[in-house]
Amino acid sequence: MKPFLKLNGSNLYRQRISMGFIIITLCILISGCSSDASSEPVVLMEPIEVKLSASSEEINLNETVHMEAVVTQQADVVDDADEVMFEIATLDGVGMQFEATNQGEGVYVFDYQFKAAGKYKVTSHVSARGFHSMPSVQIVVKE
Repeated sequence: MKPFLKLNGSNLYRQRISMGFIIITLCILISGCSSDASSEPVVLMEPIEVKLSASSEEINLNETVHMEAVVTQQADVVDDADEVMFEIATLDGVGMQFEATNQGEGVYVFDYQFKAAGKYKVTSHVSARGFHSMPSVQIVVKE
């Protein structure tokens, strides 16, 4: 009777080396794909909170108003917002957006001088930590 698989010493040695290589490769792949919770950034599911304020909600023509957006998340300051813009628009919707300045400690500011009398809606557009918030205030500019 003939043997099913005829292996001499060198073929058996090569087969064991190949099998060892395959096992080591699989172990490396499996351990490399395992998840380690400590290496992933912590993402809070609580939304950001933005408190928008203006130095005055009623001003005279050509006066400068100081606008401030304080950004927090679960009572922690957010000083790493992706984008903070202030939109100044007339009540009929025509407006422009301006980039805010990061003052640190979650405070983003913008100063603006109104050139025309009327009622304006100021909206802060804040994108941070996967959330977006758009609180607004109304400012009346008198002649």
